[in-house]
Amino acid sequence: MPIQSISISISWIAIVIALVLLLLGRMNRHTSSSKVKAQCVWCLRSLGMVLLLFGVHSLLWNALSAESVVRSGLLLICHAIWYFLAARIVATFLDVHFWHASAEKDGGKRPPPRVIIHIACVLLLLTAAILVIQRVLLVDIPTELVVSSGVLAAVAGFAAKDILSDMVAGLVISIDRPFRRGHWIELDGGETLGKVIDISWRATKVLTWFNTVKEVPNSQVIRQTLNNLSAPEPRYGHWFYIHMPAEVSISLTRRVLLQACLDCDDVLEDPSPVVRIWDMEHRPYKYMVYVYFENYETYFKCKSNVLTSINHALAEEGIAVAAKALDVDYYTYEHERAPVLEYSNKQLMQKVKIFQLLDESQREELLDEMEVLHFDDGDVILDEGDANDALYILASGRVRVVRKFEDGSEHLIERMSPGNYFGVMSLLTSEPSQDRYIAGGECQVLQFKQSALDHIFQEHPELMKEVADFLAKQKFQRMAVLGSLTQSDKQSGEKSLSRYGREILASIQSAFSPRK
Repeated sequence: MPIQSISISISWIAIVIALVLLLLGRMNRHTSSSKVKAQCVWCLRSLGMVLLLFGVHSLLWNALSAESVVRSGLLLICHAIWYFLAARIVATFLDVHFWHASAEKDGGKRPPPRVIIHIACVLLLLTAAILVIQRVLLVDIPTELVVSSGVLAAVAGFAAKDILSDMVAGLVISIDRPFRRGHWIELDGGETLGKVIDISWRATKVLTWFNTVKEVPNSQVIRQTLNNLSAPEPRYGHWFYIHMPAEVSISLTRRVLLQACLDCDDVLEDPSPVVRIWDMEHRPYKYMVYVYFENYETYFKCKSNVLTSINHALAEEGIAVAAKALDVDYYTYEHERAPVLEYSNKQLMQKVKIFQLLDESQREELLDEMEVLHFDDGDVILDEGDANDALYILASGRVRVVRKFEDGSEHLIERMSPGNYFGVMSLLTSEPSQDRYIAGGECQVLQFKQSALDHIFQEHPELMKEVADFLAKQKFQRMAVLGSLTQSDKQSGEKSLSRYGREILASIQSAFSPRK
C-alpha cells in the first residue's frame, strides 16, 4: 500500500510538472523567433507531453482496480496514444530542426515547403496507426489483405493519376521553388500572367490583371516555360522603341531621351537608364530606351509616366516623335541633305541657371573658356584624393557622389541633377577632393579651369553669390546625410544656411578677387 501511494504521488507530481512545462512552452511560443528559442520551446512541450501521458498512465495503473474493465480500456487507449505522441514529437522535431532551419539559412525569405511537411506528417501518422493495430490491438494484417490492398492501390492510382501527378509536381515546386507567393509569373508566353496567391498540393492560384483567379494544375506549371517577373529581385527592367526624325542628331536625341527618363520619378537611377540607336537602315531612326521600374506590378503606371516625361522633354526641345511609316528620300549631287540638329556649346550654356543671368554677349565671351566633357555610366569624373583646378557643372544626366569612411565603407551621399556644381570647395582650399564623383549614366559636364573662373567672377561678380548659395545648400544637405550637423545647426536651419553661404562667398571672393 505505501508503494502504491508513492506511485500515485509520483504520478501527480509528473502531471503538475508537465502542466508547468506546457504552460511555459505556450507562453514562449509566440515570442520564439530564433532557432534556439524554437528548439527550447520544442523541448519544453515535448517533455511536458511525455510527462503528462506518463503521469496519467501511471495514475490509471495504480489508482484503478486490476479487474476493472474501464482500467483496461483506458490503459489500451494510453498505449495507443504513446505511439501517436512519438509520431507528433518526431514531426515537430523535423519542423523545428529541418524545415524552419532551412528557411532561416535563406534569410527567412523562403517559408518551409508545406507539401513536404504534410507528406512527412502523413507517413508518421500511418506508421503510428500500423503499430497501434499490430502491437496494441494485436491484430495481424493478413497477406491477402496486403495483396488486395496493393491491387486496389494500383487501380486507384491509375484512376487518380492526374491528381497524383499534380501532387508530385507540387512536391517538385516546393523543393525547387521557382517562385513563391507574391511573385508575378508568366506561363506559355503570356497565356497565364499574374500574381501567385497560393501554392497548394494540387494547383497554383494566380491573380490576373483582370482581378480574376486562375487555377493552374501543378503538373502543367512544371511542363510549361516559366518566366518569373519578380526574381531574382523585384526591380523590373523594360525596354521599348521610339522613332525619331533623322534630321535630329543621334547624340542630341539620346541625351534628351535619357534626361527625360532620369526626370521621371518612377524610373530607377540604379541601374541607370540606357538609350541606344537601334536601327539606321530606314528613316525615321529607331531608338531603344531601357529603364528599370521598382517592380513589375507598377509596370503600366511607370511606363505611362516615362512616356509622358519623354513627350514633355521633346516638346520643350521642339522635337516631334516621327511617324512609324518609313520616309524614302532621294538625294542627288546637286542637293544637300537637311541639316542635322544638335546642341551647340552655346545652347548647353543657356541651360545652366547661373549663365541665364548673363546676356547674349556675355555668354559669347565665356564660350572659349568652357570645355564640354562626355562621360559614360560608371566613369569617374573626379576621384577622391585628386587635386582639382576646375569648376564642373552638370549639363545633362546624373552624377553620384560617394564618400569613403575610415572603416573602408563607401556611402552614397548625393545624386546630382543638371545644373549642379562640384569641385569648387577643393578648388578654393587647394585640398584634394573628399568625394568621388561618378557618372550615373551618360552625362555631359561643363568644365571651367581656374584661369577661366578668374575672368568669369571678376567680370560677373553676381555669379559668386549664386554659386555660394548653391554650395551652402549642398553642404547643409551633405552634413545632414552624414549626421554631422550640430544641434544648433538643426534648430537654426535657415540661419545656419545663411552663415554657410556668407562663409563660402567670402572664400570665393578671396580666391578670385582682382589681383593687383
